[in-house]
Amino acid sequence: MGSDKLHASYQGQIWGTTMKKRGPSLTEYIDEKGNWKPKRTHPYVNNYCPAISVALCCNNDIKLLINGVDTKHTSWYSTDYQTKKQNKNHNVSALMAKSLLYHEEHSDHLESVLECNRLLIFRCQHSINREMELSGQQVVAYLMGMG
Repeated sequence: MGSDKLHASYQGQIWGTTMKKRGPSLTEYIDEKGNWKPKRTHPYVNNYCPAISVALCCNNDIKLLINGVDTKHTSWYSTDYQTKKQNKNHNVSALMAKSLLYHEEHSDHLESVLECNRLLIFRCQHSINREMELSGQQVVAYLMGMG
């Protein structure tokens, strides 16, 4: 184990290792000054929720959010991570209007309103897809014919 997690301590006649964060601890508490300590039942594992680990089949650490600043930062981080910031097409309506104006100026061979509407929808979708950023998983799915 790394020296940042554990340190050797002399307890009577026996040398052992204990966690620097005062673990294991079978109880949790929050006092009036805002100090808190989570329950830690295993000496070498951070606090975690077994129900989440089993249900989602993933590793997790629990962080107690007791003030607005921590909650705000965590919310922004999670939102940015999940949405992957589609920077190039954040204004889809302007992108579609630009595409419409371009094709109205450069297309003089449209026969009917139905054909015009079909092409308009196709061109708008094409403009949006051209500007969209794709994740690695999406690219692989498209290349393998599964998307």
